[in-house]
Amino acid sequence: MSRIAIRYSKALFETALEKKKLDLVLNDLKTIGDLVEEDPQFAQLLQNPLIQAAWKKKIITDIFKDRVDDLTLRFLSLVMQKKRSEFLTEIITNFAERIDEYNGVVNGELYGAGVIAPDQTDEIRAKLETLTGKKIRLVSKTDPDLIGGFVVKLRDTVIDLSVRCQLEKLRNKLVFG
Repeated sequence: MSRIAIRYSKALFETALEKKKLDLVLNDLKTIGDLVEEDPQFAQLLQNPLIQAAWKKKIITDIFKDRVDDLTLRFLSLVMQKKRSEFLTEIITNFAERIDEYNGVVNGELYGAGVIAPDQTDEIRAKLETLTGKKIRLVSKTDPDLIGGFVVKLRDTVIDLSVRCQLEKLRNKLVFG
């Protein structure tokens, strides 16, 4: 994540919080992010340094003037004016992360050897929420390298309850006492 994206998303977050428009701005940014992903021409417009900032600002204003809140539109105009449009996707991502952090939500990944049943995922999520005191949002993934068990990644924390890890601990205990 670039420092520019972090700085811009922080400024937008603080302004939206002050004006009590966090959810509104988040929804606007998700709409814009979806458009960037779905429309390669729009993504190229944002990335192209040969297109003048004034043109980008006009195009953005024309596209979103009736679709997003005034705060979001002014922010987009500022990003275009300051020639930071290539950072828009990162800004959107960081803004969503700030909202999650503000709401006490931690995003994580749950890796299993096979597909993990929804009730097992819910049980793991509940235990993690009890441990951390935060709301946990888990995305289940399969990892063919796992023999059994599961691995949870929450930010920079890894909880490894895989069979491989348990066997490694047992081996270390037997070898080193």
